[in-house]
Amino acid sequence: METRQAFDKHAGVYRQVWSENPLARLQRERLWALIDARLTGSTRLLDAGCGAGDDVERALHRGHEVVAIDQSAGMLREVAARCALKLDVQHAVDIGASPGGGRGP
Repeated sequence: METRQAFDKHAGVYRQVWSENPLARLQRERLWALIDARLTGSTRLLDAGCGAGDDVERALHRGHEVVAIDQSAGMLREVAARCALKLDVQHAVDIGASPGGGRGP
């Protein structure tokens, strides 16, 4: 099973496994503290590999504009469901494909 397929398959339970894990929560809170200390006011942020959208949701609630990308369409659906009022999810794009149609390096 490819990585994208695995994340698509488990997107609905990803938050329970990762986001609600106490150790993962501590890690994320430390990251947020570093970000909050450096960002003032509204900022446009890129969350590359946004997963189920924990960081996207928090940044939106802090007043930031967020561009969220993920290779997994399932994860993007989870983000859209969580942040429907503040996030415009247009479509998933295969960022791993090279211009010639083959896979990237």
